[in-house]
Amino acid sequence: MALEAFDAAFKRLEASVSRDDARQFQSTTLNDVWEAAKGIERHLEARGKLRRFRRMELFLNGLEQYSKVIEVLCNGTPYLPYIWAPVKLVLQISRTHVSALEKLIEAYSLIGESLPRFNRLSATFVDNGEFQQVVTRFYVDILEFHRRAYKYFRRRAWSITFDSLWKQFDIRFQLILESLRKCRDQAKNWRGQQLAEIEQWRVTRTEEIERRERERCMSNIREAVAWLGVTTDQEDTQTRLLQKAGGQSDSWIIQHPSVVSWLDTASTASLIWLHGKPGGGKSVLCSQLVDHLQAKSDAVTLFYYCQQLSQVVPYDIGGMNDILRNFVGQLFKVNTELAPWILETFASRGQLATRKTMETVFERMVDDTLHLRIIVDGLDECSRDDQEDIRCNLAKIKVPADGSCKILISSRNLESMASLSHKSSVIRLEDNADNVNSTIKSFIELRILDLSDRFAPKTLQHLKTQIMTKANGMILWVRLVLITLENLYFEGDGEDYIDSIPTDLEILLGRMQ
Repeated sequence: MALEAFDAAFKRLEASVSRDDARQFQSTTLNDVWEAAKGIERHLEARGKLRRFRRMELFLNGLEQYSKVIEVLCNGTPYLPYIWAPVKLVLQISRTHVSALEKLIEAYSLIGESLPRFNRLSATFVDNGEFQQVVTRFYVDILEFHRRAYKYFRRRAWSITFDSLWKQFDIRFQLILESLRKCRDQAKNWRGQQLAEIEQWRVTRTEEIERRERERCMSNIREAVAWLGVTTDQEDTQTRLLQKAGGQSDSWIIQHPSVVSWLDTASTASLIWLHGKPGGGKSVLCSQLVDHLQAKSDAVTLFYYCQQLSQVVPYDIGGMNDILRNFVGQLFKVNTELAPWILETFASRGQLATRKTMETVFERMVDDTLHLRIIVDGLDECSRDDQEDIRCNLAKIKVPADGSCKILISSRNLESMASLSHKSSVIRLEDNADNVNSTIKSFIELRILDLSDRFAPKTLQHLKTQIMTKANGMILWVRLVLITLENLYFEGDGEDYIDSIPTDLEILLGRMQ
């Protein structure tokens, strides 16, 4: 029973730890932790920032005594080093951030005060099965603290968000301390019948804490979303474009050599310019690439369709202002844990979600991101001033030194983008006519089936041939023609329409208005 609890707590922490850190944990001794603590103590003392670092001694002494109690139970298992090894790591990470280090030391000292004097416990208790369950609870609670501390300190740019996020940990930390103190009191005044009572208390209290955490989390998210002014416009556009592609993310663009290199995190290829004639299907290709990235890539994917510029946004209208707002919203969607930081750092101080503020929020959120993929479609839909603003600001985006930020911009053939062609990979739809025509053919064959109840097979074949012949690589033209055909019900009408239809997209659009 005791070993099962040890194993569950160990695996829960191990699952949160990187492979490199796990290897380091297994080779870390308690003496290593003491040496690291003393080294940090000397470091802080030399800079006049010691601030009662010796409070750590009570905690480390408690761990040392506890390890001697459970070492027989843990013999032949990897459990023991995980009691102390995370302490060394988080101390070393936080050593240059005095505020975070003080909060960590305070937490360790409170845990130390909550531990019993293990060296005073009778050795006969070690052979008592029920008492072993009490001893095991210390392990479970200590490792739960380590797991959550590790999560905070192993975040990228952790020092930026630490103070806000650590405050959110308070409710859970109080539960850990309460549990440790109850186990301490039970160990000091051992009565086996108390075990069931404490376990029931723990279950009830944990449920209560989890409910409160969920409620606070949802409240924070709602407030952060309201302050950011996040909308679903871009997500709705993404869904609509995928529907136009028949819901398929599999596309020739995914297999294009330039895109394959761009997708590879190890590759230095960082910018792709996708361009082609109006109606050539660039937006649909971008939506398929976004869908592929979201489903199969570890990179965070940000996307924006310029033809869907918001008509009304809280403080700025269109261009890079709206792009920033949507990028921040998309980053927040994949990392809602940042809600307390957003609220405390910006919203609660009365700052409005202006462009300047959004730039600051975006930069700090990107610091917490390793691999980033950005797709901006329809740059030509923006004014010339906005085009330049967008290009310049996208070029400034930086991720941590060991990460990568890669950008794909889709547009018509713009002079402003042509100047960057020597710095980027260029994908011209005209150079990929076979792939474009194959996509158009598949689309026609799929949609023409919807007309089989109103046109004869011979007429359908004529329609297919004429549409394919006149499409000239414009999938939007094909879509508009098929929409019109869906509203015709007589054989002659269909043939007359397709034979007289203009191949110019602008003229066709004019006729349909």
